[in-house]
Amino acid sequence: MKEFASKVGQKGQITLPAGERARLGIKPKDTVRIVPVADGVKIERAESKIRKHFGSVPPINRPEDWAKLREEMETLMAEDALTRGQQ
Repeated sequence: MKEFASKVGQKGQITLPAGERARLGIKPKDTVRIVPVADGVKIERAESKIRKHFGSVPPINRPEDWAKLREEMETLMAEDALTRGQQ
């Protein structure tokens, strides 16, 4: 890996080169972790809390039959349209 230098700005910010961001999969607005190690710090991509917990809670009602769900929705929409037309 190639070594690089980056100046520290007034707010303590540094610029991570585009090649390193791409290699680590870091995109704008991503969060990074700064991990202290014996001889400095390690910068790594932080896992999204949403992605980390996605799917950990099963849905209460899982509509498995999409055709039936669509039919029920179309029926309700038709009934609603008829009701509105009669007003």
